[in-house]
Amino acid sequence: MSQKQNIMNSIKQLNKSNLISGVYNPNEAKTILTSIINKNINEYKLQYMRNWEQDHTINQQVLDDKIIELTQKKKNFEKIVKEANAGGYSICLDEVVELKLIKAIS
Repeated sequence: MSQKQNIMNSIKQLNKSNLISGVYNPNEAKTILTSIINKNINEYKLQYMRNWEQDHTINQQVLDDKIIELTQKKKNFEKIVKEANAGGYSICLDEVVELKLIKAIS
């Protein structure tokens, strides 16, 4: 079996992975999702700084928009958590990570 076939077989086996799927009380769900969202926001901020170090005049609107979008998602999720707590609900998280190989354009 060739190396490419081995990689493809590995990818097929790992094609979909459930990382955080499950039923959680609202505070557990808040901790999980807030940490994921905060990590993504911080990654965009680091990318922003790296870009700025290379070029102080670069337009970073795309990164600004992503940070704003994630911040809004976090606020919306916090409202849902508050409602779940008030109503005695649990929160079901269902996230699937799907891996795909995409040929780079040279």
